[in-house]
Amino acid sequence: RNRIIVPIFNENRNIIYFQARRIPNTMLDPKYDNPIAPKELCILNRHRFDITKSIIVHEGLIDAFMVGDQGTSCLGKEISEDLLIELLKLTDKDVIIALDNDSEAYKALARFMKKNKYARKVKYFLYPDQFRGNDDINSIVRSEEQGINVYEMITQNSVSYSTAYTKLSILKLLKRGNRNENNSNRK
Repeated sequence: RNRIIVPIFNENRNIIYFQARRIPNTMLDPKYDNPIAPKELCILNRHRFDITKSIIVHEGLIDAFMVGDQGTSCLGKEISEDLLIELLKLTDKDVIIALDNDSEAYKALARFMKKNKYARKVKYFLYPDQFRGNDDINSIVRSEEQGINVYEMITQNSVSYSTAYTKLSILKLLKRGNRNENNSNRK
């Protein structure tokens, strides 16, 4: 009740997972009420992927829908090796990780880059300067009056492991420097 149910189908069109998301502006907790079931290989749009195009992995289903047939979701911030292995089999191009634009997502991305043995085989979407204030892909789409080709925007702003790792490290250092500066100004 008061939730939007988004099913995930397999190639036989059977429901294999669903996400129950609270309707905006309702006070339901938690935000998501999902089944207690393995979700690692619940691949949204699996039967729609064009093998000649990149597959773009998002945290949530709504962002994945914004990309169209090439969008999928890890259903959270953590990306499993099993999911990545499957996705790499489903494209001749790239798998691109496009998490939300918040500190928790960047922390999850840093963990993924350090621990996942497939981290160097994928690309990473880094939000362009003009969209730095946006929380996620959905908010970019809603803010653009002219409309935007989300797939093209993400693929054109995706970088290699080494570039993403360097940029994330610099951002972390800058935040640490700002925190230290703010602390010294308070004394």
